[in-house]
This record gives sequence, structure tokens and C-alpha cells, in this order.
Amino acid sequence: MYRICLLFALFLFNGQFVSAQLNEVLRKEIEQPNYGLKLVPFPTLKTLGKFGLLVAETRVHEGGGCHYDITQYDKGFQIIKSVSIELPFKNFETFTVLSDDSSKVYILLTHYKKYVLISYSSEDQRYYKLESSFPAAFPILSDLQLINGQIIGIANVRSQDNLLFLDLNTGISKFQKPPGSHPKRKIASIVPDQTQNRFAVFVHDGINVKLSDSYFTFLNEKGEQLTESMLLDEPKDRVLIDYSITWIDSQKFLLAGTYATSAWDESASGMYFAEFNDYKQQFISFYSFSELENYYDYLPEKKQERKERKAEQKREKGKEDFVETRIAFHPVITADKQYILVGEAYVASTSHLGTDPSAQSANVFDGYQYTHAIVLYLDFNGQKLYDHCFSMNLTYKPFEVIYNLRVDYDDNTLKMLCCDGSALKGMSIEDGVASEVVYGELPPQKEEGTILWNQRPGCTYWYENYYIVYGTLHMKDAEADKKYYQIFYFSKLAY
Repeated sequence: MYRICLLFALFLFNGQFVSAQLNEVLRKEIEQPNYGLKLVPFPTLKTLGKFGLLVAETRVHEGGGCHYDITQYDKGFQIIKSVSIELPFKNFETFTVLSDDSSKVYILLTHYKKYVLISYSSEDQRYYKLESSFPAAFPILSDLQLINGQIIGIANVRSQDNLLFLDLNTGISKFQKPPGSHPKRKIASIVPDQTQNRFAVFVHDGINVKLSDSYFTFLNEKGEQLTESMLLDEPKDRVLIDYSITWIDSQKFLLAGTYATSAWDESASGMYFAEFNDYKQQFISFYSFSELENYYDYLPEKKQERKERKAEQKREKGKEDFVETRIAFHPVITADKQYILVGEAYVASTSHLGTDPSAQSANVFDGYQYTHAIVLYLDFNGQKLYDHCFSMNLTYKPFEVIYNLRVDYDDNTLKMLCCDGSALKGMSIEDGVASEVVYGELPPQKEEGTILWNQRPGCTYWYENYYIVYGTLHMKDAEADKKYYQIFYFSKLAY
């Protein structure tokens, strides 16, 4: 069992004591076109490490036409390069994929069957645009990855999953059925192995994931199968929902993810962990959420009590509780004859559109709500040694699954940093002692004018000891009551 210590003044991170303070070093504000109170396309921001920042924005012209503007800033918020790219359509979905070192940025803009691929170099600012069409209309894309000159991912067309292969040099794409026999087999996850130019694809060979077997195999960037499909050895009363891989070497890897116990509902009941050597499963272990030390502490007190009471009642009946959650797993840490598993729990959030009960309305997806971090210490046989959960409760909700934690392990100490949208928080575990510190609250979004709302705020690690906070402020001028305007801002914070 853990002992927990809450620190407010000093916190040991990267081998140094750091004062609990957070300072705004730089701030940039860009006023947006005046559309009144309407929601408008807002800029997006990507951190590029030592290469700076990339801000992308859509401009729709009144007389017709649309441009996609890309601006790269250096670490001092000075413009390195600004380009404007004409698009053949006005409405589109945007997918951004970065190389591991952020030197290459690939932006995929899709509309119906058409798409535009923009390739941009963060090093020399060269770029090019390719236009093409998918093999089928209205593909729903997800899990896009970069491997050896290709973008690979999942393309769901008419309720059937396909593997997507998009050549970065030619812009030509193709769909390919995943390995398996069932006509509507479901792709659960795609995990790239950059060191060997291959990727693993995990497949549920059937519509009902509980009643179908789970397989995985390795393919190269051309879609050629490199290994036979391997059957995952899982209990019949549990189904594996998603998968992440930590590579130890070319033959050995660790598998982590969430599992469900319901035949049709894929709400997770816990996490699993497995080891493979020479492509053979050595063991698989399961860890129920309700059995973790303080899993429900992120909830308000009354909800926490209800969840714990419900979980206990199910446990007495030999059943497991479940929650509508997923886990973004970090690479497994191997140290001191033990594995350390770190994951960020999140749920899909929805908001209600429409206020008139007689009018048509709907619940729409409005981002992923991250709730807490989960840490498991395991021995080399997958047996749990101890665990702890840290509340995150991010105030912003990204539209894609991201990693919010900085994770480091050194001198027998696990260290984590998280910007929760209102403050920067540090967490550590050393010799069974869990500690937390608040470095300081984030600076005000804007001192002048009245903020009506902050659209799509975000906070992410940049480089060294710097974070970036950004968003679009919908403002009302303090002097003129009827003047509304929008500001896209980003601030560089030091801790």
C-alpha cells in the first residue's frame, strides 16, 4: 500500500529541487476575423521541439475559394516561414502526423472522396502539395501513423474496417482488408515498429468482439504480411479492447491495454499486461479497476462513494465493475527487476446541441476528457507489486488521443509532469511513497476585455522546461458593448 505525501513548495524533478512557480516568458496574440458570436474555424498548434511551433489556419474567402495557412515560429515566437496553400474545397477534416523528431510534418485534408496532402519540412521550410482521391468515398480515418515513407491507418468504409496506405511521395492511397476470415472483421489497433519498418495490426475476427478471436500480425509499409497471424491467448470471460506495444528487441515485446467483460459493451473493466518472446505469449495478467488502490479518487466524494459501493457489490457476486474509459499507455519502463506501467485514463465527452425541446437536437462529440493517471509496478511475471492513481482532471478536451504526462525514471524514482489547464502539477513515486506538487497556476488568459468563452484551449509540453498554453478567446470589448472579436493566443511558460 502506498503512503502519499502532498508537497506545496519543492519537488524533486530531473535530479534538482525546483521552486513551485510557473512564469509566463512570452505571449503571442493574433486577432481573428470578426464573425460575431458564431463559432468559426480556429487555428491549430503543434509543438516541434527544437524546430519551434507550427500554427495552421483556414481562410475561407467571401467570393469563393479557400486557403490553408501554415506559419512556423521559432522558440522566441519570431516567424521563420509563412505559406498559404490553395485548397480545392472549403469543408474538410484535418489529420496531422509528425516524424519522431518533428523535422517532418504531414497534413492530410479530406473531403468526401478527395484529399490534399501537405508535406512540410521543419528544418528547411520546404513544402509541397499533392491532390488525389481515396479508393472509396466517405472513409472514416483513425489511428494514423508514419512508417518508412507511408502514412498507415484505419479507414472504415460502409461499416467495414480497412488498412489505409498513403504514399508520401506520390500521394496515392489504397485500402486493404486486414488479415482474418470474417467479412466484417474489426481492426482494434495499429502499432508501428520504426526500427524495423514494420507495424503490428490487431484484429477481432468477427462483429462481436467478445465472441470472436483476437489475432495480430506484422506487416511492412507495402502491406505485405511478414509473420503468420498469431492468436492471443485470452480468457473466454474477458475480451481485449485495445493494444499498445513496447519493443524490447526484434523478438521480444510487451503488450498492454484495456479489457471488457460484457459481450457487446466495450466499456473497460480493467487493464491487462502480457509478455511475448519469439512471437510466443509468455503470460497475460489482468488488473481490475475496482481493485486498484485509489482508482475512483478523481471523482467528487459522493460519486466516488457510489462507485466504490457498486464495485464492492459486484465483487461480492464474483463480477467486475466497468467504466466508459480508455487508457493512453506510455512505453513500459523496465528497471530494477520490475516493469512500470503508466497510463492516462480518458473518456469520450459529448455536449448537447439545441435548447428548444421541440426542435431537433443532438449530443455531439466535443473531445476527450482526461481524468487521472494510473501507475502499476509489476514483477517480471506480471504480478502486481503496488499501484497508485493521480488525479488529472484536465480543463481542456483534445479532439484526438494525446499524451499529457512527461514521464521519466531515474535513481529508483518515477517522475511525471502534467499541465491540467489551470496549473502545472508534478507527481513522483519513490520507494512506495507517492508525492504531488503544484508548481503554480497558469497566467490569466487576457487581462483586458471580457472573455465570453475560451474555444478549444490546450496545454502541452514543448522542450526543456517549457510548456505552451493556447486557445481561441471570444472577446467582448470593454469600451464598445457591441464589438465582438476573437483572439488566438499562445504563451510560453517556464517552470
